[in-house]
Formats: sequence, structure tokens, C-alpha cells
Amino acid sequence: MFEETKTAANRIIEKKGSTYYGIGLAVSKVLSTILNNQRSVLTVSSVHEEFEGLRDVPFSVPTILGRNGVERVLRIGLSEKEIEGLSKSAGIIASAIESLMK
Repeated sequence: MFEETKTAANRIIEKKGSTYYGIGLAVSKVLSTILNNQRSVLTVSSVHEEFEGLRDVPFSVPTILGRNGVERVLRIGLSEKEIEGLSKSAGIIASAIESLMK
């Protein structure tokens, strides 16, 4: 799944020449879910008070979206290796945000 996600943009570009259709479709789905209070599970980024020991940093996880935005973040069973990778990614995101705040 990791490799599939990592190379998805390249496959889209090979077939369509760009990825902006995918981005537009994703934004449309998120907005539709919120406006219609569909309470659907989507993988979206939000700032987490706490998720697997990580705090106050935005990253994407399966989330129930409804009229009020994020209704509930779903806890998924991550392995230690996956938590380590998530922690590393969250650290990179936090560093990027910090560098923009200077």
C-alpha cells in the first residue's frame, strides 16, 4: 500500500499528463461530504491533539467528516514500524511549519 501510494502521482501523470484532476476530485469529495453531512470516512489532514503519541501536528489519517468538519479520527492498528514512519513524517511536517513561522 505504501509503494502504491508513493507512486500514484507518477501513474496518473503517465496516463493523463497531470494530477490536477485528482486534486480537484478530492477537494470536491471533501466539500460534498461536509456540506451534505454525509459522515463519510475520508483520509484527510487535520491537526491532532494526540495520535499515537504525536501532538499538535497535522497529518492524514482516516477521519469521519460531517457538517462540523472532523467528527472523529479513527484509530487504526499501526505496527511499530508504521508508527516510527508516521513519527518521522510528522517531525518533517513540524519542522517545515516551524521554518515558515520564522
